[in-house]
Amino acid sequence: MHRKRWFALAGVVAAASLTLLVAACGGDGKDGSQTTPTATKVAATEPARQTPTRAAPTATKAATTEPARQTPTRAATEPVDPPPTRAAPTPPPQTPTEPVIPPTVERVIVDVPHWEWVMTVSTDSAPAGTVTFNAINEGVIPHNLRLAKTGLAPNALPLSESTYMVIEEQLEVLASSRDLGVGESEELTVALAPGSYVLFCNIATHYQAGLYVGFSVN
Repeated sequence: MHRKRWFALAGVVAAASLTLLVAACGGDGKDGSQTTPTATKVAATEPARQTPTRAAPTATKAATTEPARQTPTRAATEPVDPPPTRAAPTPPPQTPTEPVIPPTVERVIVDVPHWEWVMTVSTDSAPAGTVTFNAINEGVIPHNLRLAKTGLAPNALPLSESTYMVIEEQLEVLASSRDLGVGESEELTVALAPGSYVLFCNIATHYQAGLYVGFSVN
C-alpha cells in the first residue's frame, strides 16, 4: 500500500520536472518560430587606459672622460742638475811653530844616613833645581830629618833650653820627615834656589849630640 503511494508520488515529481525543463529551454517567438538561446551576452569591458611610457633608448651615449692631466717628467736619460752646494770655508793658513820642548829638570838624590851620633850626605852640594833627600835611619833609636835654609853655621841653630830641640819657627824649614823607626827611610823632594842649607835631626837632644850637616846649592 505504501509502496504504491511512493511510486505515484515519484511519477508526479518527474512529470513536473520535465515540464519545467521544457519551459526553460525554449518558447515561441513573435514570428511563430522557436528560438533557442545559443549564447549569453558577454559584458564588454573597456581595456584599462595605460599611461604611455617613453621607450628606453636602445643605446646609451658613452660617457666621455677627459684623460687626467699628467705633469711632464724628465726622461730617465736626461741628466739631473745637482743642487748647488756651499763650498767649505778654507781654513786660514797656519804658521808653523816649533815644538815646545820642556826644560830638562835635574833631580839630585842625596842619601842622608844618620845614626848615633853622626849624619852624613852622599854629596854636600847640588845645582839649583829639584833635589831629593833620602833620609835613612841606620841607628838603633828613632830619628827624623829637617831641611832649613839659613845663613847660620850648621852648629849654630837656635835651641830651646826647655825642650832641647831646634826652634823651627825661627828658621825657614822647607822639608820635614816623620820620625823614622830603625831601618826606615823616607824621600823628601824640594825645589831649591841657590843658597846655604842645614840638614838636622830634631828629636830632643839629637841636634846637640851631633846629628846635623851643612848643604849648599849653587
